[in-house]
Amino acid sequence: MTLAWAFIRRDWLRLASYRLLVIWQALGLTVFIAAIYFAAGFVATAVGMATHSSDYVQFVLAGIAFTDVYLTGLKAFPNALRDAQLAGTLEPMLLAPIRLPQLVAASSVFVFVQSLFRLSIVVTLAVTVFGYWHQANLLTAVLVLIPGCLTFAAVGLVSAACVVLFKQGDPIAGAYGFVSSMLGGTVVPVSVLPGWMHPLSQFVPLTHALNGTRLAMSGASPLKALTSIAALWAMTLVLLPIALAVFSAALRRAKKEGTLVQY
Repeated sequence: MTLAWAFIRRDWLRLASYRLLVIWQALGLTVFIAAIYFAAGFVATAVGMATHSSDYVQFVLAGIAFTDVYLTGLKAFPNALRDAQLAGTLEPMLLAPIRLPQLVAASSVFVFVQSLFRLSIVVTLAVTVFGYWHQANLLTAVLVLIPGCLTFAAVGLVSAACVVLFKQGDPIAGAYGFVSSMLGGTVVPVSVLPGWMHPLSQFVPLTHALNGTRLAMSGASPLKALTSIAALWAMTLVLLPIALAVFSAALRRAKKEGTLVQY
């Protein structure tokens, strides 16, 4: 807990130096949501939901808001490592007597809080202004969010391994995030994608994560979202040990070569 608080304090002090950032984020999200609402009729026609533009607004709002949370799991730790490289603090951070899962969690917690803040803005506006999601099931949403974020954090560990080895912001996070958004149904339903993409989308964690969270926002019980929850946990159990092994191997190599201080 002390470790997590130290990272939170550090990141908060950094954010507090940009006092208008939170306000600009809130205003930017509000304008963006308004644009989605007014453009929904045109976009809904293109994706075959013309008679249900309200449904499309809910679809895309949930897609964008929750994709932001999931992609935070992908980018949080690699970005923290890259910042530490540039600040010259990476070596003491990685050589400290801290277990890797603790380090990943502590260095990621503040950016997760930020993403949840952005999510809360979208949900608040959707509920109070547009009248959506009054029946949302919070328990179902949490049961989907936990394995969904863990799955993306696993891929983020592989991305972090590239940061340690190659001393650059690696391309894995960006490419994986883009492909996930395309195949996972962030702004258009998977059903309108070309037929050959449908099987591929089932191997993308975001597909199951967004299916589950959209069910949760519509009021579905955990039992109705069980398929999505089970798929995400299965992916987590497969990906997380592999990702931990890859990052540990990258860290051992960097220590052996004495390149942790390089960037």
